[in-house]
Amino acid sequence: MTKKKGMSKGINKTIGKLTGKDRYFFSKVITAVGFLLVTLMIVGCGNSSGQSEGKTDEPIKVGILQFAQVEALDSATEGVKEALEASGLSVTFDVQNAQGDTSNLQSISQKLARDNDILVGVATPAAQALATAEKEKPIFFTAVTDAESAGLVASNDEPGGNVTGTSDMSPLKEQVALLKSIFPDAKTVGILYNSSEANSKFLVDNATPLLEDAGLTVETGTITSTNDIQQVLSSLLNKSDVLFGITDNTVDSAMTLVGNLAKEQQKGFVGSAVPAVEANGLATFGMSYLELGKQTGRMIIRHLEDDEAVSSMPVESSENLELVVNDDYAKEIGIDPESIKAPE
Repeated sequence: MTKKKGMSKGINKTIGKLTGKDRYFFSKVITAVGFLLVTLMIVGCGNSSGQSEGKTDEPIKVGILQFAQVEALDSATEGVKEALEASGLSVTFDVQNAQGDTSNLQSISQKLARDNDILVGVATPAAQALATAEKEKPIFFTAVTDAESAGLVASNDEPGGNVTGTSDMSPLKEQVALLKSIFPDAKTVGILYNSSEANSKFLVDNATPLLEDAGLTVETGTITSTNDIQQVLSSLLNKSDVLFGITDNTVDSAMTLVGNLAKEQQKGFVGSAVPAVEANGLATFGMSYLELGKQTGRMIIRHLEDDEAVSSMPVESSENLELVVNDDYAKEIGIDPESIKAPE
């Protein structure tokens, strides 16, 4: 303030010594310089404010690739969105669905990677496609059974790259115990699955020894699309006392058909994802995919707000498991729903 006052007096004194045209010219110069300085200050403040607001208000673009139109995956996607929307962060969503067609995954992944800041893969094939398309931007997955065997992370504890997320690994031991408690006299169990889905093969490989240890003979029926289900499942039901469901996107997307065929032969369908059983299965002990999606969303929030590095964020398992019994299915095959209890 003192300097500005001193400068003003000095300028007035200088002007006072001038006369005529010189004084007029000098005054005009000073006025022009002053106007220019004020203008620059206003523009500078405006630019500074605009940049700050742009940086603060510009939304985070989240690209979500869902592998198929399956209720479990729909719920997982919705969970991710709900968690991020509830966080107060400014986000926009670009949700794409490959409709179970692996040939669509590459082109969709490339576009999502190009147009978004954060990527989310819902189900193993979707996560794998995004990881192939993008090596730097953060990628989070959900509804992936085993991220290590799928090549998404170096290890579940230390992912080591730009990919992490939540696993929908089924509690197979508890589901086998549930099946045995409902059907103690069963001798042969059938498993229907898509042999081209990495997570499905992983689950079958892990469930088989548990079922055999429980005294059951395992019969498998493999499909590559929903078009195979009628023929393959009919044959499998003829060889099995009960069906054991693993989380399989192709089977889960056709649960109306699967459940109806099983009920026609008075056979139970035990296991798999909660939405599959709610749609047309008997019972399962499993997770809520909506909550699993929310759990993934919370991981994204920690990365954005707390600067947690994706490379060091361990893959998380479901925080919530529950017994789900389809009363209508149970009654149709002559079982009292109240008699089905959660495994200990």
